[in-house]
Amino acid sequence: EEILHVQKLPVSGLNTNNDKLRLGGEALGWKGDTFHRNAKNCMGSGFCDLGCSYNAKQSAALTFVPLATSLGATLLTDARVDRVVTEAGRATGVEGTFLDDARQPRGPFSIKADLVVVSGGSIMTPYLLLSSGVVDESGQLGRNLFTHPGTPVVGWFPDERIANYEGIKQGYYIGEFSGVLHGHDLDVLIEGIGAPPAITSTIFPGFGADRQTNLRRYNQYTAGGILLRDHDPGRVEVGNGRPKVIWELSAHDAYRLRQAMEHCAEAWLAAGAAAAFTAHNKLTMFRNTRDFAKLDNVGWGAGEIGLFCFHQMGTARMGSQRERSVVSPTGRMWAYPNLYVADASIFPTAAGVNPQLTVYALADLVADGILAESGGTKG
Repeated sequence: EEILHVQKLPVSGLNTNNDKLRLGGEALGWKGDTFHRNAKNCMGSGFCDLGCSYNAKQSAALTFVPLATSLGATLLTDARVDRVVTEAGRATGVEGTFLDDARQPRGPFSIKADLVVVSGGSIMTPYLLLSSGVVDESGQLGRNLFTHPGTPVVGWFPDERIANYEGIKQGYYIGEFSGVLHGHDLDVLIEGIGAPPAITSTIFPGFGADRQTNLRRYNQYTAGGILLRDHDPGRVEVGNGRPKVIWELSAHDAYRLRQAMEHCAEAWLAAGAAAAFTAHNKLTMFRNTRDFAKLDNVGWGAGEIGLFCFHQMGTARMGSQRERSVVSPTGRMWAYPNLYVADASIFPTAAGVNPQLTVYALADLVADGILAESGGTKG
């Protein structure tokens, strides 16, 4: 956290959108708090989701990458790894392709290595390992894909300028219904979010003139995102030259998502919203809690509701039994003495909170395991 400059956001730093979520939650007596953020000298410019123009957001590019290069690491940019090479039960290196500015191939490369660590994320890591034909005795490689499925719930404040895309967009969360924080069975977080109209209009409800009318009111809308700790996973397979992701919202998770959406709408109404609505294709407006019954008549399948895939986890799960897990408790693939995975794919199940620090912590755990198993020392 020190390297990332993690700090708790004061209430005074909340933008109007997040403060409305706070006020609504507090009016209902629900537990909540401001986020801890990896930001330094933040100006509240509102570009968090597009890349911070002022480098206030302390991403790995500004923190761990410079730290690694200062300690002797070499980076190959625009270099796509296509295959992990194995021989006689060991990883011997990687093969890949250099790409030009248009992401087209411009030549191959090959790297020999005594030890290989794969960190491609929960989609690309299993795709690379499966494409490479590595041995996975458990059959779990590519399976157990969790995504933190979420969807926005919007509050309409016709007499106020909200502009949810201005300031610090993700500042406050309602944790009342969190299993991790408060032991609640629903196991969701309700978080303040925001984005420019060009992004959110892609999942905005309604059609034609109705949709246009609603978009003209964009500055009057608050936005809250549901972060659901999904119980039913999908999987990643090798497609035609690219990963094939197979995932759908299960009936059980859709039921929980609906409850969370109702709670978010309830918070907006408690904060003074004239109405709230969801991201269903069929515009579904709530002016009071009795209107939640309208959700009985909307669809929850593909193409019927706008969903976000906030965080991908799983697909190379960690465990203590090789017949049930892809990697060991040190992040090493069971069949190889020198092939490791260090990213969110080693989560055994979905996390119950935003997983950034957990990913970093697991990477540190894997690094310790590498040193212990290779006889190295930690610097």
